Amino acid sequence: MRVVAVSVSLAVLLAAFASARPAALADNPQLTSISAPQAAGILAYGLNSNGDVAGTYFDGAGRYHGFVLRRGRFTTVDDPQASADNGGTFVLGLDARRDLVGHYWDSNGVVHAFMRHRGRFTTIDDPAGVNGSEASGINPKGDIVGAYIDAGGTVHGFLRRGGYFFTIDDPFAGPLCIASHIDPEGDIVGQYIDVDGASHGFLFHEGSYRTIDDPNAAPQYGSWARGMSSAGDIVGGYADSAGRSHGFILHNGVFSTIDDGSSGTEAWAVTPRQHVIGTYWDAQGVPHGFLELP
Repeated sequence: MRVVAVSVSLAVLLAAFASARPAALADNPQLTSISAPQAAGILAYGLNSNGDVAGTYFDGAGRYHGFVLRRGRFTTVDDPQASADNGGTFVLGLDARRDLVGHYWDSNGVVHAFMRHRGRFTTIDDPAGVNGSEASGINPKGDIVGAYIDAGGTVHGFLRRGGYFFTIDDPFAGPLCIASHIDPEGDIVGQYIDVDGASHGFLFHEGSYRTIDDPNAAPQYGSWARGMSSAGDIVGGYADSAGRSHGFILHNGVFSTIDDGSSGTEAWAVTPRQHVIGTYWDAQGVPHGFLELP
């Protein structure tokens, strides 16, 4: 792992985000960009209760690496089994204990789910994922959610609990269902694509599925859910009629759009104080991590 100083720490963002706001985000003064000197592009995916941020960046050579941003320090995370030339490492989630989950591509181009616990990497592929697995969320109890690809190419969500795997499939899902996040109580949010090809978010609570669709979404493209706080707020994204993505937060039954005014935005994680982490794409299509404050 490589550790360097990050240009904007989360602590600084929370305390004085207005003074650090770059010009690219002038359309929304609540959004602040996250950057690091070795990153040509950043995708921010995870945020825990300690204020640590996790995600993925690509370097100048186009190779993908995971990262953790903690107290102003940007640490590169590469699974030792990852092939940088075939896809590299993606970190998608972290918990309060700073355990990480994500996926990596091996030298044969096959994608595998992993967990990093106390610095040790463990591959955690769903046994049914003969064509690959990925992990995207972990809660303080060690429950992990993600997705796997079966022999026929269909993508299914999974829950790994106590070393056992359980399939998470919304009953309206067609070719794809992904479990993106699990909260401390075991509630799960994610995304499914129906038989007509439209995307929807979902909430899995006490054995029942609820569809999460932003009313601003174009029906042909739809919505997706990515994260949820312990207070019950849900974040994700939707696409408009032009196919442009927008982030959203669902709070007390009301959807609010999170936008940077550029080429697209997606929200991935939210705290009980409604601090939101996600990614926006600039006019050149380059991704940047962001923090949004209420």
